[in-house]
Parts: sequence; C-alpha cells; structure tokens
Amino acid sequence: MRIDQVTRVNQVYNTNATKKVNSINTTKVQDTLAISQTGRDMQIAKQAIANANDIRMDRVNDVRLKLKNGLYDGNTNEFAEALVSKINESVMR
Repeated sequence: MRIDQVTRVNQVYNTNATKKVNSINTTKVQDTLAISQTGRDMQIAKQAIANANDIRMDRVNDVRLKLKNGLYDGNTNEFAEALVSKINESVMR
C-alpha cells in the first residue's frame, strides 16, 4: 500500500479532524449552611444579652430607697474593689 493512499483513507474517515462537542451542564448545585445546636444556642444567648438592659432598675431603686431613708452604707472600699474586679474581667476576655 502506498503512503498517499493511507492519507486518502484518513481523509475519508476524517480520523484526524477534531470534533467540537457542545455539552450543556444542567446540574445546579446550591450552597447550604448547617449551624450546630451549640451555634444556635450561642446565637440565642448573644441575642438575649444584647436585648438585656445594662442598668438593673431593681438594684437602682433599692439603693435610692436606702439613700432616701438614710440606711445606705456606702462602703467605698468594697465598691472600688468590685469595680476593679469587673474591669479586670472585661480586659481579660
């Protein structure tokens, strides 16, 4: 067989040509997010803290009443120690 005939045979069968394949990807993937129960509990706790009042009016009213009646013992040392302790706690977080 001659080489030029092989070339003609290849042309007939079109074996050397590349074919373009159109593929359509119809698969749609959706992202999902799963939050653990611990994560949900933490979100609920954060929301409760955010909604809580910073001032406890029951304590304020109690101190006001004691001041009005002259029964309030304002121990400044205890107050200062408690204040420093709270500040240290918030700094350590």
